[in-house]
Amino acid sequence: MTQPSSPMSIASENRLRLEVAKAIQRTFSLAGLTQKESAALLCLDQGQVSRWTSGVERPHFDAIFVVEVLRRPMLVALAEMIGEGVQIETVVRILGSLSHDR
Repeated sequence: MTQPSSPMSIASENRLRLEVAKAIQRTFSLAGLTQKESAALLCLDQGQVSRWTSGVERPHFDAIFVVEVLRRPMLVALAEMIGEGVQIETVVRILGSLSHDR
């Protein structure tokens, strides 16, 4: 019988929490928003958002994802957090043809 994996060490958990906090900061930055503006969009007080971006508290990803203007920036920020092996690519495809009436 295999042993369950050991829980994450406190140091590892703290590092991860800070990385997530940086990703949340990056999300707001990519969206072109200040912390205050982000808090308003999330219907939260700025102190709560500050605790997320400082790593004091874990963010509520569902609260961020529900705000449409934060969705893509959050996905990009999390992908950047993963680092090597992840590519971020923007692709525009136009299906069909354009007809020009002259």
